[in-house]
Amino acid sequence: MTTPPVMLCFQEGNTVLHLAAGAGLEECVDLLVTHHADMVALNEEGLTPADLAKKNQHDRIALRLETHMVFSVSERISKSSWN
Repeated sequence: MTTPPVMLCFQEGNTVLHLAAGAGLEECVDLLVTHHADMVALNEEGLTPADLAKKNQHDRIALRLETHMVFSVSERISKSSWN
């Protein structure tokens, strides 16, 4: 079984989403999130893609990723057996 491209890791533990977010590539970030890229993956520095975007002054991307993470978690909780 092969690793889906959105889950691949590169140097320093960065995923494709880390690279896109850190480079400020909004459309790529949106596409990767749509295809279920791991938004909470940590690289070797312990940074998520949102953290890396913020570190590189791509605040809009960081905010979008953080918003997606919040709503993603909310959806999982509402679908869980806790209700």
